[in-house]
Amino acid sequence: MLITRSHLSLMEVAEGNEAGLAWEKMVHAEVGSEERRRLREALLAYCRQDTLAMSKLLGFLYEYTRDR
Repeated sequence: MLITRSHLSLMEVAEGNEAGLAWEKMVHAEVGSEERRRLREALLAYCRQDTLAMSKLLGFLYEYTRDR
């Protein structure tokens, strides 16, 4: 199941720009271990959804072009 826009508002990291900022903060900023863990979990959740969306898109494009 792909995530809906209403679900995106519940995610701490919901788009690519936010992911980049979260990564920068996690890797380069002086943050505590709890903050680093929270950022890591938020990035993993975002990446799972992004990967799922890309695989669904690829599957659709494959099917679309195969029948032509």
